[in-house]
Amino acid sequence: MNSRYIIVAILMHSLFGSSIAMAAEQNDLRKLKAGRVCVKCDLRSANLAGIDLGRKNMSGANLQKADLSGAKIEMAVISGAKISGANLSGANMKGVTAKKVKAYGVSFSKVNLSYVNFKKADLAAADFRGATLKGVDFSGADLSWTDFRGCKLGSSNFTGANIEGADFRGADVRSVKGRRKVKHGILAVGWK
Repeated sequence: MNSRYIIVAILMHSLFGSSIAMAAEQNDLRKLKAGRVCVKCDLRSANLAGIDLGRKNMSGANLQKADLSGAKIEMAVISGAKISGANLSGANMKGVTAKKVKAYGVSFSKVNLSYVNFKKADLAAADFRGATLKGVDFSGADLSWTDFRGCKLGSSNFTGANIEGADFRGADVRSVKGRRKVKHGILAVGWK
């Protein structure tokens, strides 16, 4: 008799548990669109394409697999957020505070990242080709196996960053802080 109740409970949870989670995600999406603060919001797979998210506080938010293509994210706070798998093509992230963001393998290709604070962020295996990277703070970040080929890294800070296996071929690192570390870290990938 008890096994029937257990089976019914499992079925009820599987049927209604996902709709409760979807309702919570929709509530967080409404909260984000209505105001400036959406701390720890669940925005997984949300369609935020082209939306103005400038100056919003999304610290700790789950933005994994969200569509942020063409979004205006200038001066927003996404510290501690999870953005792996997010689509950022054509986004403007100028001046974003992204300390300790989790962005493993994210493509920032052709994204404006000027003056972004990526201090202590997990950016391992990220793709920055064609991104605007003026004055970016990568201090203490995990940049292992990251692609910076051809980037202009004017005044960016790499102090204390892990750049093991990162590819800086053709990148302009002349005015980079922590340049010795950068130059040393890329000997294996063809630094001149």
